[in-house]
Amino acid sequence: MNSFRPARDGDEPFLDALYEGTRREEVLAWGVDAAFAHTFLTDQARVQRRAYAMQYPAAEHRILLVQDAPAGRLIIDRGADWALIDISVLPALRGKGLATWALRPLLDEASAADRVVQLLVAPTNPARRLYERLGFMEVALPSGSSAAQPSPSAPALGAAPMLQMQWRRTPR
Repeated sequence: MNSFRPARDGDEPFLDALYEGTRREEVLAWGVDAAFAHTFLTDQARVQRRAYAMQYPAAEHRILLVQDAPAGRLIIDRGADWALIDISVLPALRGKGLATWALRPLLDEASAADRVVQLLVAPTNPARRLYERLGFMEVALPSGSSAAQPSPSAPALGAAPMLQMQWRRTPR
């Protein structure tokens, strides 16, 4: 059974491992050894958490649970337009519908509140297909927008510019 709980102190080792799971293959492709990749990615996970805390101080941080075990995270900022800051799922659980399960209630809430949900995604990120299936559409970034720069999820990985996507309730 899937559920959520708020993120809390003590989740850092899980969040470090989650981040490492999302970037490990990319970093190993640089030709570095596994020990370096682990240390580098642990540091990057911590930098990402600090960046998100500074950029989105009011954001909700949730841990996704599968049978009461941590399986992923969801970060949402509910401003005038809602921002999906991050959704990550452990590699072993990807492709099993967990992210869809986590996002559908959020989109239902946004619809009921008449809110837009925005996100940034790398053009090559496989999650982009999930977002498109859920009804997110690519939108143009304002000229000179900092959103076109790499996201805080990859501050030192040389990430490509991000795509902005937006979900809005379908008129009835």
